[in-house]
Amino acid sequence: GGDRVPADIRIIFAQGCKVDNSSLTGESEPQSKTPECTHENPLETKNIAFFSTTCLEGRHITGGC
Repeated sequence: GGDRVPADIRIIFAQGCKVDNSSLTGESEPQSKTPECTHENPLETKNIAFFSTTCLEGRHITGGC
């Protein structure tokens, strides 16, 4: 279940947000998302969710990348 991420997005607010990145990375565990930039590499930072991944839980507000 969950909502499909419709585009590459920057997270500007998150509350318990977890995203399934397995379609991109193969990671089996959902990744927590936060508004803070945690890494210079966009693939590693926690404030970006990518097209075709799935938001499994929590709430978030986003802006386009």
